[in-house]
Amino acid sequence: MPARPLNGVTLYRPEQLLMQVVRWREPAAFKRVTRGGGLRLSTGIVISILTAAAVLIVRAVIPAPNAPGWPLMILIAVGCGLAIGVGMPALTSAFPSEVVVSPKGINRNGISGVFFTIEFWPWSDIDAYGVESIAADGRSFEALVLYSSADKVIGAIGFNAQPPLSELHAYLSERGTRLRQKAV
Repeated sequence: MPARPLNGVTLYRPEQLLMQVVRWREPAAFKRVTRGGGLRLSTGIVISILTAAAVLIVRAVIPAPNAPGWPLMILIAVGCGLAIGVGMPALTSAFPSEVVVSPKGINRNGISGVFFTIEFWPWSDIDAYGVESIAADGRSFEALVLYSSADKVIGAIGFNAQPPLSELHAYLSERGTRLRQKAV
């Protein structure tokens, strides 16, 4: 039953609002090897210094009668800086990315370093796909490789231990996206 307007408002049935999607979690190891999963050390050091400086500026500007002395405050600032600039990227590199294949395109959401990352490939950019084995850092990963109409690789998304290949193939063939066979 199609949506029907009621007093100028279009009402939808709940099943019309749900989009069919295929989703999986991309392994953190694939993210670390192919995209550098965390921050570069130089960026982490800069973030550490900026965080420590911010903590010290806040301590200097805001009057606090029970605040610790400056030597202890410097240690606290350095600890906070290292935790945010170096510890956070190390921790977030262990988190997998979420991959969603939807009617709009293919989306990969994750955390890289201290930043959230969203990568999106609309269907207009994707001409073909392939399921290929990618060798990186002495390991082999199964991945969904996306190709443009010029037959260039525009993205590679890793599969976890139990990839939804049958659902993915069905969804992509329904969209009219061709499966690119690897040349032997």
